[in-house]
Amino acid sequence: MMNAKWLTPCLALCFLGAVPVDNPPPMKEGLWEIHTKTVDIPSKQTTDRFEKLCRSHAYDDYAHAAAQKRESNCKTVSKATTNNVTTTETACTVGDTVIRTKGILTMTGDTAARTEGTATYTPPIGSRTGMTMVSEQKYVGPCPADMQPGDAIDADGKKTSHWKH
Repeated sequence: MMNAKWLTPCLALCFLGAVPVDNPPPMKEGLWEIHTKTVDIPSKQTTDRFEKLCRSHAYDDYAHAAAQKRESNCKTVSKATTNNVTTTETACTVGDTVIRTKGILTMTGDTAARTEGTATYTPPIGSRTGMTMVSEQKYVGPCPADMQPGDAIDADGKKTSHWKH
């Protein structure tokens, strides 16, 4: 059975795959607040994650390249962009499970993004048959002096770095 600890990040990458692979839109450099809510199906167990992330274009390029590498076990079923909204469907194989996602990414200029998506697991992972996810990101200002691009602070104040410069 697959380790469920990395399931949510994997699905977030699938949902966030709604960003056009060939030319992701540049987001404003600086501090971003990110709120992600996931709901497991069928239990309806909810997980809320809050963090602040210091972004730069170089960090975003690194994160995009890493996501593409991790998505090598995924295929795009469909993708369409109209104005600032991209919809996508993917199928990813993780272990013995096929994860099918449907996601909508809505951009508000270079200072906000909202991702909504659903996933189904075949066969189920444990008792879970799927999940829903909503992630809202917004620019809040310049990064504090004690944060570098790729640094994140969670709701408890714990600081981690997602990128080695």
